[in-house]
Amino acid sequence: MKIVERVDLNKELWDKLVLDSADSTMFSLSFYLDAVAENWCVLVDETYSKGIALPYTIRLNVKTLYTPFYLMYVEWLGPDLPKNLITLLQKSFAVGDICMKDELADPNRKEYVRQELIESKYNEQTKRALKRFEKSGLQLVKGKLENDILTIIESELPAKIASLDKQAILSLNKLVFVIAQNNMLSSYAIMENNHLVGGILSMQFKNRIIYLKGAFTESAKKSGGMFKCISTLIEEESTSQNIIDFGGSRVENVRKFNMNFGAFDRIYFNYKWNKAPFHFKVLKRLKNAMK
Repeated sequence: MKIVERVDLNKELWDKLVLDSADSTMFSLSFYLDAVAENWCVLVDETYSKGIALPYTIRLNVKTLYTPFYLMYVEWLGPDLPKNLITLLQKSFAVGDICMKDELADPNRKEYVRQELIESKYNEQTKRALKRFEKSGLQLVKGKLENDILTIIESELPAKIASLDKQAILSLNKLVFVIAQNNMLSSYAIMENNHLVGGILSMQFKNRIIYLKGAFTESAKKSGGMFKCISTLIEEESTSQNIIDFGGSRVENVRKFNMNFGAFDRIYFNYKWNKAPFHFKVLKRLKNAMK
């Protein structure tokens, strides 16, 4: 196994590994990582039969393994997941704060949850919200309004999500563009008198549909607009074998919203270490203190 930087990567072989691996996600595809990661490389064997993608940053000449916006986790592809994977990664990355799908023996790991839906089961709150929508006079439109949905995301969400800064918005725009180019993007929009008041973006790879991002005006939200978008997506997939992946959030209210449709928790893992030089740790503490 060796580290291969993006510039030296055999992209065709890497993407073939992603496509051929059971239960792999689009998070490992080269175009996806190009869109969301500041830098990335892979740990891979000579024949590209197994490996893992590794997004990273470089600050003060220190390489930090990290989880970019819009990338839920990295995942081991192929057979023979190394039990000592964290130790292997620490040889190349002095600092790590990375989410992985895979469970490894590490006493410092944390468990995070995301929500998946295989079979819908609407609770009473969802049913009431859908009734409100039917009485609201709002209309649902599928497709063709992705750019307008991006605009309302940019106008509505940054004030509510502190971490959604200008760079995160730029990354989202770049990601949506390349997902659309690869025919993996879907959208559901809510209109009021031919004016967009909300919508969601989702993406599909293999049998998994992943919720990407959405935003609504307060009035559209109170009228059940988001419930209508999600329920329409669910209904359209009701006869397929596709899994709807709501993604992960550490906000309990988001988790509860996903549970309204019958979703259930799935665990993924966070691994963290810091073996950086002393000066890096001091400067990072100062930076955090100034926020």
